[in-house]
Amino acid sequence: MATTSGRRYIGILTGIFLFLTACGSVTGQSATNTAMVNQILANARSASPSAASYTVDIVSTSGSTPEFVHEQVSYIKQPLAMDIAITTNTHTNASTIETLISGGVSYEKLDGVWHKVPAKQVPALSTLDVGHLILGEVTTATLIGTEHVNGIAAYHLHAIFVDSVSGSTQDADLWIRTDNAYFLREEAQVTGHDAQGNIVKGTISYLYTAWDNNVKITPPQV
Repeated sequence: MATTSGRRYIGILTGIFLFLTACGSVTGQSATNTAMVNQILANARSASPSAASYTVDIVSTSGSTPEFVHEQVSYIKQPLAMDIAITTNTHTNASTIETLISGGVSYEKLDGVWHKVPAKQVPALSTLDVGHLILGEVTTATLIGTEHVNGIAAYHLHAIFVDSVSGSTQDADLWIRTDNAYFLREEAQVTGHDAQGNIVKGTISYLYTAWDNNVKITPPQV
């Protein structure tokens, strides 16, 4: 499992929450391997699905208190639609909030019941497209091999980042589909600080589950 400062991940997670509620390097690669990795990254950065769905799982600990966050995110670029659900579990409570935007109308699910709500500020698609955000910060990577993730063939890369906020070196494991270069998965360990300055450690996983025409967002009947 890779290690990272967590600033990038915390920023992504904070952005989604606001929407809903308002290390070293790897060396020794051959020239052939380096060229192949560069091509894999270039293809992944230029790949642009018209829609995508993914999950985010975060397990963090501040002191001795664990917290579990599970997110489900879907977005369609044209016509614009998005559905974001976040479930948080702590030692004291569990809560889920879900917001859906479709056709310029906003909906929110409260206690299992959908309600039409005042229009929310729509986040930029670049904020939700975490695959491209992650790929944009990769500086170097090593090809580990080709593996299958949920039956999908993918290149497994160990990637090095330079955090755009702190400037610190980070690393994580990435999986890129071999057929169309779509971002598929990321696994990393996180170290950061909470609002009180306490050290927070944990793990984070992004897993894409659908793309393009396989993504469906249906407005609720309210």
